[in-house]
Amino acid sequence: SQGFPKPQYQGSQSQGFSRPQSQGSQSQGFPGPQSQGSNHPHTMNNFGSSSSFPLPSINGFEGSPNTPSNSNVFTVVNGIQEFTLDLLSTFRGLGKRGNIIFSPVSISSLLSLLTLATNGLSRHEIEVALNLPTQQSSFDHHNQYEAILRRLNQNSQGLNISTSSRLFLEKSVPVYGSFTQKAADHYNCSVSLERFRDRPEQTMRRVNRWVTTATEGKITEFISEPFSPSTLFVAANTIYFSGDWETPFSEYFTGPRDFDTGRKIIKVPMMTNVFTAPHYYSAYINADIVSMPYVGGEFSMFIILPRESPREKSIKALENKLDTFLIEELISNMTSKQVSVSLPKMRMSMKSSLVDSFSQLNIQSIFSPITADFSELTNTRPLWVSAFLHEAVMEITEKGTVAAAVSAATLDRIGGYQRINVNKPAIIFIRDKVTGLPLFWTRLVKPDPISKT
Repeated sequence: SQGFPKPQYQGSQSQGFSRPQSQGSQSQGFPGPQSQGSNHPHTMNNFGSSSSFPLPSINGFEGSPNTPSNSNVFTVVNGIQEFTLDLLSTFRGLGKRGNIIFSPVSISSLLSLLTLATNGLSRHEIEVALNLPTQQSSFDHHNQYEAILRRLNQNSQGLNISTSSRLFLEKSVPVYGSFTQKAADHYNCSVSLERFRDRPEQTMRRVNRWVTTATEGKITEFISEPFSPSTLFVAANTIYFSGDWETPFSEYFTGPRDFDTGRKIIKVPMMTNVFTAPHYYSAYINADIVSMPYVGGEFSMFIILPRESPREKSIKALENKLDTFLIEELISNMTSKQVSVSLPKMRMSMKSSLVDSFSQLNIQSIFSPITADFSELTNTRPLWVSAFLHEAVMEITEKGTVAAAVSAATLDRIGGYQRINVNKPAIIFIRDKVTGLPLFWTRLVKPDPISKT
């Protein structure tokens, strides 16, 4: 599965070229960020400030020389957790119905990258939306994002995760070398010089080819129309995740079953497996939560399944109750037990503009040619964000062999297991169990079936 957001910046080139103020400075008269605890509904600090994990060695991404061998990433992870639910609430507020899928880490890392390019109100609004604390230097959170991205980029048998960032720059616009260096150091971000002004269609194809390659062919034709000749800058980020189940399903037991969307009953190919997994039932939300680990055990898919019929209570009612404190409480109360899981074999995808959602999160300055301040990127004026697009795709299949599942079928005869039948709307998310980082978040309402082969 993949996530991919992309903003593009437009404006006209001005004459002259002067060095901006150093990173971390703010425009004159602009107050520093205030404490965010009172402004956000999700305020729990889920991890102790002393927690840390060793950074993995990632070929081709050594990071900046000042990156420590151990880095406390949990300040940023906490912020991404809260940002996930804040962004989800904007989808509800904007009347988004049906399936929702997005990658919190992809969206937030691109926003964080933009704070390297911005100053004043433009940067402040992003930092507040990402729930970044004010007592830390701005480069501390860039170091944390660097550590997170280094951890995510791993490729082993049964697990492939990769993140990519690229800046597509109009070659005639001067860009500060200090910005591109920091972007490369902290976000492994490469630079591609383009000719937006006189070759917009060719540039569109080049961006789409890069996206297709970075997402292993899962996202194609991301940009459907040529760029405007006034486009000067495109920042892109992708995340690709492919994981085999630690206990795979068997295609032998996949068959058509009913799925209740809340509006009608549809037939979907339903996979079934029995295995030992963490599980918990919460009476407060009247829902089960189960964790399905991928190979290696460090990343898992979590499913929150209401016990009520969707005709009695919509999935949005469950979403309204969720906050970071509750999610951590649910996960901490999970215990290992025998579970029987039935899950649709499906594909989920969503492509949308996030401008309206960001406006509800008070990220507004960067979208206005009057207020946008990209003075850490270039002295070109005006320069602002004209679009922020996100596309995510997730495919859920058996990812296993009949032999492996035959053993699971034998477990099906053991009594006393907990049945989790995802035959109605549910919340599904993929999470790094070591850090708590949410890679993907979905609201499943109506599966798009993948036919049994």
